[in-house]
Amino acid sequence: CFNHKVPALVFSKDSTSDEFLQRLIFSRARLRMPLGNEPWCPYRSELIRFRDSVDAAKASKLFVDDRGQLEIDDLCEMARKLRIDEKIGLIAIDDFHSVRSNGNSGRVDSGEVSGRLKELAIELGIPIIVLCALRRGPERRKTGLHFPVIADLRDDGGLERDADVVALLHRGINDGLGETTESDLFVVKNRNGEMGHVPLTFTGELRRFESRAWVETEDTLHRSE
Repeated sequence: CFNHKVPALVFSKDSTSDEFLQRLIFSRARLRMPLGNEPWCPYRSELIRFRDSVDAAKASKLFVDDRGQLEIDDLCEMARKLRIDEKIGLIAIDDFHSVRSNGNSGRVDSGEVSGRLKELAIELGIPIIVLCALRRGPERRKTGLHFPVIADLRDDGGLERDADVVALLHRGINDGLGETTESDLFVVKNRNGEMGHVPLTFTGELRRFESRAWVETEDTLHRSE
């Protein structure tokens, strides 16, 4: 949305639109966001990055729905309207189980929801990215694999059936400082391409997952400023 000037719609369960945008601005600028009433005294180079990120946010068309729980009909209606009015090119949902099937008194029918999202993506001709929790922590398994597999998805199989791509994120052992963690992205289903493994780094203070090689290059650049 910021870098490629593509209007996007995000459904956020746990953050208000202001909180979501604030975290996004700091993360894009590769800056640690101050907590609570903590004062922020940036260096000049950091302030420049922050201003660039704010300018990018102002120039973007990012629509955030922060109602939390919503019905699939409401989601589809909003998506269709913004596709026509604003030409959105991406939809992201930060919690699959926050979307309810219609008329089920808060119950989530994941098969119905995943099927409707698949139909919506085809209808609008845009990608829909959906985050879903795992049923259990793979590292807690007493035997077998200690990284996630597609059976760990916390749903009834609808996502596995309907998604074109399923990628499972796994955070490994951190660096001992509580900040940087070697992580992995396992592409376990890809209807139109290859499956495989992508090595990542999670930087806690920036709340970012990034390519390990890219992070090493960026860290070296910023240390030299």
